[in-house]
Amino acid sequence: GGGGAGGGQRPQGSAPRMLSVRVSPTSIVRGRRSRMRVRVVTNSARCLPATVRVGRRSARTDAQGRATLVALVRYLPRPRLRVHSRCGTTELRLRTRRR
Repeated sequence: GGGGAGGGQRPQGSAPRMLSVRVSPTSIVRGRRSRMRVRVVTNSARCLPATVRVGRRSARTDAQGRATLVALVRYLPRPRLRVHSRCGTTELRLRTRRR
């Protein structure tokens, strides 16, 4: 019988903490610096601030989950945008266009 305190189980009735990410613009031009506005939406205020990362560039969100990041994507066809917070990590692929 594995009862007891802890155990990694959530309290009854609590929702799992979720992160969702919105990025504007939805596609960026390869070989040009792009300013990306990122919005991290979560169902728990404890998950913010979060760190947003593209390549070697990173930015931290504010209490509303907003961050601005300027990055230069040179060669990768689908660069990754990663978001890390106390509630976990999520990742999405950015769309790129040629000049």
